[in-house]
Amino acid sequence: MNPSSIRSSFLSLVLPEERLRTLSTVFVLLLLLAGPGCASAPPQEAEDKYKEGLARAQTDTQGAMKIFEEGLGTYPNHHRMRFALARLQHDTGETQHLESLRLRHVARTAEEAGKPNDAQKASREAQDARNRALPFYRAAKENLLIVAKNDPDSVRQAWAYYILAKCDVFFEDYELAVEHLEKAIDLGHPAGQQLGQWQEMLASLKKEAGKRAMRPK
Repeated sequence: MNPSSIRSSFLSLVLPEERLRTLSTVFVLLLLLAGPGCASAPPQEAEDKYKEGLARAQTDTQGAMKIFEEGLGTYPNHHRMRFALARLQHDTGETQHLESLRLRHVARTAEEAGKPNDAQKASREAQDARNRALPFYRAAKENLLIVAKNDPDSVRQAWAYYILAKCDVFFEDYELAVEHLEKAIDLGHPAGQQLGQWQEMLASLKKEAGKRAMRPK
């Protein structure tokens, strides 16, 4: 996924469509504009900063993250702004993570083809991509935990826990991923296709967690 794809994915989530709150439609990562950002209405200045960040995200992911970070420095309880920042951080990290996985596959293919130099080069590049992803995943996880624990909006909490589970997979903490995804299901009450997708993911996480628990320490 390139930067323009990140922006496209992110912007598809900010439309004020109440139907998204049912969690029964095709997977979309939450409505950011509807619903309260905190227990009381945030100041207009905070809303202006939030909307500025959303507008910047159309063309400049890094710039949007900087705007959200500045806004949260002044208005730390604006949960929609924090969630929007976490989404961009996660998606940016995920882009590098996927590139790392692709390069690992290239390395394995080169090794099987008897091309050790190409395999070593791809392995180094894969590690570099993972290293680039790491700070974004860490930052996203920190912000998502704040949203999950403090946002009064249970729908946004549910999606925060879902994305936390994805972050946990990056850090290979499958037991915690199971815990977070179970919380997402409990809070979000998904139904239909959405429920099936989350249950399938949960089963895979539990299976992987079980495998790792059996490994000798």
